[in-house]
Amino acid sequence: MPSKKRKFGDLGEKIAEQYLLKNGYFILEKNFQTKMGELDIIAFKPQNKISHNINREIGKFFANNKEIGKNNREIIGKNGLIAFIEVKSSAMNNTQNVSRETPPFSQKKRGKPFDRIRPEENVHFKKQKHLVKSAQNYLAYKKFPLDINWQIDVIAIDIDEISHKANLRHIKQAVTFF
Repeated sequence: MPSKKRKFGDLGEKIAEQYLLKNGYFILEKNFQTKMGELDIIAFKPQNKISHNINREIGKFFANNKEIGKNNREIIGKNGLIAFIEVKSSAMNNTQNVSRETPPFSQKKRGKPFDRIRPEENVHFKKQKHLVKSAQNYLAYKKFPLDINWQIDVIAIDIDEISHKANLRHIKQAVTFF
């Protein structure tokens, strides 16, 4: 039987996936394993104003979940970016009020009190390095062009155990490449 932590992780990934689809992303892969670890969600986000026909073709491609071929890699590379999304979720009860804004890390260092650590704060330096290497491994494995646009985002989700409501924060370009 999965642990409570695993259940919240799975629920968080489902909520993140629904959010991404609603906001125009196409899901390429979920829970992709690399030597460096797992990539929770890999998604394509159209960036350019692309023709309706190309957008429909991309939609059909992802709906059919085909292998990414050379032509599809070129369409993706020219018309958008690949987002590698790390999903962090945590349970909270209704007495823990978490704002939508993430406080600066400097507040934590000055000893200001917090009710708890926010899920996105668990994407520490070592995890960021693993995410970058995993993303690079994925791009090489799938033979994407070297000049493709990509970024690493974090989706942090607080799930209220009592009301069953979720508070989602999408932090785009959360990890810089080093």
